[in-house]
Amino acid sequence: MLYVGANDGSVTPISVATGRPGPPIRVGQYPDALAVTPDSRTLYIAAGGHAVTPVSVATGRPGRPINVGRLPDALAITPDGRTLYVASYLANTITPIDVATGKPGTPIVVGHAPVALAITPDGRTLYVAINGDKNPYFPGGHYVVPIDIATGVRGPAIPVDGGPRALAMAPDGRMLYAACGDDGTITPIVVATGRPLPPIRVGPASSGDPSALAVAAASRVLYVANQAAGAVAAITLTRR
Repeated sequence: MLYVGANDGSVTPISVATGRPGPPIRVGQYPDALAVTPDSRTLYIAAGGHAVTPVSVATGRPGRPINVGRLPDALAITPDGRTLYVASYLANTITPIDVATGKPGTPIVVGHAPVALAITPDGRTLYVAINGDKNPYFPGGHYVVPIDIATGVRGPAIPVDGGPRALAMAPDGRMLYAACGDDGTITPIVVATGRPLPPIRVGPASSGDPSALAVAAASRVLYVANQAAGAVAAITLTRR
């Protein structure tokens, strides 16, 4: 299934095999982020406010909302399906949620305006895109911050230009890509070293462009959604 969020507070399931939409799932206002567990049993929806709502994929029925920080804006699930991470834009926190119990853990404070999350394929590191200058932990710019999942400890911040809007992890775990909407670039980051590489220009320097990323299964092609142009671009990646 493919799930599409709409501004009317609904999420519509679409059959990939037939292209037919199913009954919309009502979850509240402005569903900003969606994530499905690796076993395809549960869909999580962040829809404004202070909560994330689990939805049964089999029935389409929403469960009890899970309270997190104000304005949850990004979701990521560990490869083993045990933990959901929620970035709360206005609370400046990342909240881990036990998928089996639905209980939130202790929030990790990351500073101003976390907007995107990505997890390495081995489940060891969570990356957080920090999109703001008013950050007491990482002042003076925009960063991608690694967090050790076992300990919750933040690693050295990786500076990126242009205000990161989205993150995408290569399936082989070697590279992380940060979409920077303010200057229309993609910053590749070497996961092993945390070193950012020269940005890839993908569009004009306009807010919201590019806005979403995905890496193909072979880690050879990066797809970039260009909100300003209303198009998706494909970038051939070089092995590093």
